[in-house]
Amino acid sequence: MKTLLAGCLLVGLLLLLLPAGAGAQANTTFRTLDGRRLRGPEIDRLVRQLMDSARVPGLAVALLEDNKVRYLKAYGYRNLETRAPLETSTAMYGASFSKAVFAYLVMQLVAEKRLDLDRPLHQYLSKPLPNYEAYQDLAGDGRWQQITARQCLTHTTGLPN
Repeated sequence: MKTLLAGCLLVGLLLLLLPAGAGAQANTTFRTLDGRRLRGPEIDRLVRQLMDSARVPGLAVALLEDNKVRYLKAYGYRNLETRAPLETSTAMYGASFSKAVFAYLVMQLVAEKRLDLDRPLHQYLSKPLPNYEAYQDLAGDGRWQQITARQCLTHTTGLPN
Protein backbone atom coordinates (compact mmCIF):
# COMPACT_ATOMS: atom_id res chain seq x y z
CA MET A 1 0.00 0.00 0.00
CA LYS A 2 2.84 2.39 0.89
CA THR A 3 4.51 1.67 -2.46
CA LEU A 4 1.24 2.22 -4.33
CA LEU A 5 0.70 5.54 -2.55
CA ALA A 6 4.26 6.57 -3.27
CA GLY A 7 3.77 5.62 -6.90
CA CYS A 8 0.65 7.78 -7.13
CA LEU A 9 2.48 10.69 -5.52
CA LEU A 10 5.37 10.19 -7.92
CA VAL A 11 3.01 10.22 -10.88
CA GLY A 12 1.44 13.39 -9.49
CA LEU A 13 4.83 15.07 -9.28
CA LEU A 14 5.69 14.03 -12.80
CA LEU A 15 2.45 15.48 -14.11
CA LEU A 16 3.83 18.90 -13.22
CA LEU A 17 6.08 18.70 -16.27
CA LEU A 18 4.67 20.64 -19.19
CA PRO A 19 6.12 20.32 -22.71
CA ALA A 20 7.70 23.46 -24.11
CA GLY A 21 9.17 22.17 -27.34
CA ALA A 22 9.06 19.37 -29.88
CA GLY A 23 11.66 17.08 -31.32
CA ALA A 24 13.41 13.87 -30.38
CA GLN A 25 12.78 12.73 -26.81
CA ALA A 26 16.36 13.19 -25.63
CA ASN A 27 16.61 16.63 -27.22
CA THR A 28 13.16 17.86 -26.27
CA THR A 29 13.04 20.56 -23.62
CA PHE A 30 10.19 20.55 -21.15
CA ARG A 31 9.22 23.46 -18.94
CA THR A 32 7.99 22.77 -15.41
CA LEU A 33 5.29 24.81 -13.70
CA ASP A 34 7.94 26.60 -11.66
CA GLY A 35 9.75 27.71 -14.84
CA ARG A 36 12.66 25.25 -14.83
CA ARG A 37 13.66 23.60 -18.09
CA LEU A 38 14.37 19.89 -18.27
CA ARG A 39 15.73 17.73 -21.11
CA GLY A 40 15.19 14.00 -21.58
CA PRO A 41 18.34 12.90 -19.68
CA GLU A 42 17.42 15.17 -16.74
CA ILE A 43 13.92 13.71 -16.67
CA ASP A 44 15.43 10.21 -16.66
CA ARG A 45 17.66 11.10 -13.73
CA LEU A 46 14.78 12.72 -11.80
CA VAL A 47 12.43 9.80 -12.42
CA ARG A 48 15.01 7.22 -11.33
CA GLN A 49 15.84 9.24 -8.21
CA LEU A 50 12.17 9.58 -7.22
CA MET A 51 11.52 5.90 -7.93
CA ASP A 52 14.48 4.86 -5.78
CA SER A 53 13.52 7.08 -2.85
CA ALA A 54 9.87 5.96 -2.95
CA ARG A 55 10.73 2.32 -3.77
CA VAL A 56 8.50 2.30 -6.85
CA PRO A 57 9.35 -0.79 -8.95
CA GLY A 58 7.97 0.46 -12.27
CA LEU A 59 6.61 3.62 -13.83
CA ALA A 60 5.69 4.89 -17.27
CA VAL A 61 5.88 8.59 -18.14
CA ALA A 62 4.11 10.30 -21.03
CA LEU A 63 4.41 14.04 -21.64
CA LEU A 64 2.07 15.66 -24.12
CA GLU A 65 2.02 18.84 -26.16
CA ASP A 66 -0.85 19.86 -28.43
CA ASN A 67 -2.50 16.49 -27.77
CA LYS A 68 0.57 14.67 -29.08
CA VAL A 69 2.93 12.50 -27.09
CA ARG A 70 6.33 14.22 -27.11
CA TYR A 71 8.02 12.05 -24.51
CA LEU A 72 7.27 8.44 -23.67
CA LYS A 73 9.43 6.15 -21.56
CA ALA A 74 9.03 3.19 -19.21
CA TYR A 75 11.22 2.65 -16.15
CA GLY A 76 11.79 -0.35 -13.91
CA TYR A 77 9.93 -3.63 -13.88
CA ARG A 78 6.41 -4.83 -14.58
CA ASN A 79 7.18 -7.97 -12.53
CA LEU A 80 9.83 -7.91 -9.82
CA GLU A 81 9.98 -11.70 -9.38
CA THR A 82 10.75 -12.41 -13.02
CA ARG A 83 12.57 -9.09 -13.54
CA ALA A 84 10.39 -8.52 -16.62
CA PRO A 85 10.92 -4.92 -17.71
CA LEU A 86 8.09 -2.44 -17.84
CA GLU A 87 7.40 -1.35 -21.41
CA THR A 88 5.46 1.62 -22.73
CA SER A 89 2.81 -0.80 -23.99
CA THR A 90 2.35 -2.50 -20.58
CA ALA A 91 -1.21 -2.18 -19.29
CA MET A 92 -1.18 -1.04 -15.66
CA TYR A 93 -3.80 -1.03 -12.95
CA GLY A 94 -4.76 2.56 -12.11
CA ALA A 95 -6.22 1.82 -8.66
CA SER A 96 -7.39 4.94 -6.83
CA PHE A 97 -5.70 7.24 -9.33
CA SER A 98 -8.74 6.82 -11.58
CA LYS A 99 -10.99 8.29 -8.86
CA ALA A 100 -9.34 11.70 -9.14
CA VAL A 101 -9.55 11.62 -12.93
CA PHE A 102 -13.22 10.61 -12.80
CA ALA A 103 -14.03 13.33 -10.26
CA TYR A 104 -12.29 15.91 -12.46
CA LEU A 105 -14.38 14.83 -15.46
CA VAL A 106 -17.57 14.98 -13.38
CA MET A 107 -16.70 18.50 -12.25
CA GLN A 108 -16.21 19.53 -15.88
CA LEU A 109 -19.79 18.39 -16.53
CA VAL A 110 -20.92 20.43 -13.52
CA ALA A 111 -19.07 23.51 -14.83
CA GLU A 112 -20.80 23.03 -18.20
CA LYS A 113 -24.14 22.79 -16.35
CA ARG A 114 -24.72 19.34 -17.86
CA LEU A 115 -24.77 17.74 -14.40
CA ASP A 116 -26.16 18.94 -11.08
CA LEU A 117 -24.39 17.32 -8.13
CA ASP A 118 -27.57 17.34 -6.04
CA ARG A 119 -30.10 16.19 -8.64
CA PRO A 120 -31.06 12.52 -8.25
CA LEU A 121 -29.15 10.53 -10.86
CA HIS A 122 -32.18 8.52 -11.95
CA GLN A 123 -33.49 11.72 -13.57
CA TYR A 124 -30.66 11.42 -16.11
CA LEU A 125 -31.55 7.83 -17.04
CA SER A 126 -33.84 6.79 -19.90
CA LYS A 127 -35.44 4.08 -17.73
CA PRO A 128 -35.63 3.25 -14.00
CA LEU A 129 -32.35 1.95 -12.55
CA PRO A 130 -33.75 -1.50 -11.59
CA ASN A 131 -34.68 -2.02 -15.26
CA TYR A 132 -30.96 -2.26 -16.06
CA GLU A 133 -29.78 -5.87 -15.67
CA ALA A 134 -26.89 -5.08 -13.30
CA TYR A 135 -29.23 -3.24 -10.89
CA GLN A 136 -32.30 -5.50 -10.80
CA ASP A 137 -31.66 -6.23 -7.12
CA LEU A 138 -32.66 -2.62 -6.31
CA ALA A 139 -36.23 -3.14 -7.56
CA GLY A 140 -37.65 -3.36 -4.02
CA ASP A 141 -35.46 -0.60 -2.58
CA GLY A 142 -36.64 2.94 -3.34
CA ARG A 143 -33.43 4.53 -2.04
CA TRP A 144 -31.92 4.40 -5.53
CA GLN A 145 -34.25 7.26 -6.49
CA GLN A 146 -32.49 9.58 -4.01
CA ILE A 147 -28.89 8.94 -5.02
CA THR A 148 -27.05 12.01 -6.32
CA ALA A 149 -23.67 12.50 -7.99
CA ARG A 150 -22.43 14.25 -4.85
CA GLN A 151 -23.27 11.17 -2.78
CA CYS A 152 -21.46 8.90 -5.25
CA LEU A 153 -18.35 11.08 -5.25
CA THR A 154 -18.26 11.20 -1.45
CA HIS A 155 -19.14 7.51 -0.95
CA THR A 156 -22.32 8.37 0.99
CA THR A 157 -24.98 6.59 -1.09
CA GLY A 158 -25.74 4.13 1.70
CA LEU A 159 -25.34 1.22 -0.71
CA PRO A 160 -22.75 -1.48 0.05
CA ASN A 161 -20.96 -1.29 -3.31
